[in-house]
Amino acid sequence: MKINRYLGMAVLLAVLAGCMAEPAELVPETTGPYTLTIPATKMNEMTKALSDAGNGTLWSRWTAGDVVSVYSGENLLGTLTAQSSGESTTLSGELSYPPQADDELLLSCRTGDYGQQDGLLSTIAATCDYCTATVRVSGVSGKTVRVENPAVFTSQQSIVKFTLTNKSDSDNPLPVKPFYVGLGNQTLVVTPAAATNVLYVAIPEHFNTTGGDDAHTGKNISLTAKGSDNKNYTLTRNDALLEKGKFYQVNASMNKAKIQSVTITNLGTAASLVPTYVLGGKKVEEAR
Repeated sequence: MKINRYLGMAVLLAVLAGCMAEPAELVPETTGPYTLTIPATKMNEMTKALSDAGNGTLWSRWTAGDVVSVYSGENLLGTLTAQSSGESTTLSGELSYPPQADDELLLSCRTGDYGQQDGLLSTIAATCDYCTATVRVSGVSGKTVRVENPAVFTSQQSIVKFTLTNKSDSDNPLPVKPFYVGLGNQTLVVTPAAATNVLYVAIPEHFNTTGGDDAHTGKNISLTAKGSDNKNYTLTRNDALLEKGKFYQVNASMNKAKIQSVTITNLGTAASLVPTYVLGGKKVEEAR
């Protein structure tokens, strides 16, 4: 009996020793924060801070302090911060919750606020230079999250440099304020600080009238603007193709709108009978 008892205890100790032999670094801690550090690069020339070199391309770079949000599905796990400026950087920060091995994380820089554009590249870079990357988690060691590869960010919009001229005035520069870009049934409003004929506009990927994944393909893009002469101007481009992550330069020779104002009277209360007049993708009363 004593032999059996000793033998049983020996087996129990061996089992316990086997359990304790599991590498503790492969087991994540139960409480945060969890650190995550990732090298970050860019896939195209419109990932971060923007500058027009004048040669048909946009020069881009990271700026130290840029903030990137980390998502697992729809859950925000935390944020990372760019540690240096340049074409590449290291993102480092803390997550409140640990992801699991093989989880795919979405890294998102800015949310894409396209409604406050003023025609300047600096404003696009600050508010709607929306870019994303995905990385896969290889494991969690203690409170450190490991990923397999560097984060490669891609821009989620196209940027268009519009240079406007007045077709009825020998194609002289046409300063405007405001400026409307209509795609299908959606319109971007660009309001420069002062009337100008050169405007940079970020067009988000989801402004897509045909449902394609990677291109802004629509039946037309309509441009509407109020000139410094207080007249309305329009131009429509058919079969437009704007791919996200690319920079376009468009010389737009705009026509003076045939309809400059509309006044409707004596319709009583039958609001449903009011006809709709459209000027370049905007209702005339909104475009004036």
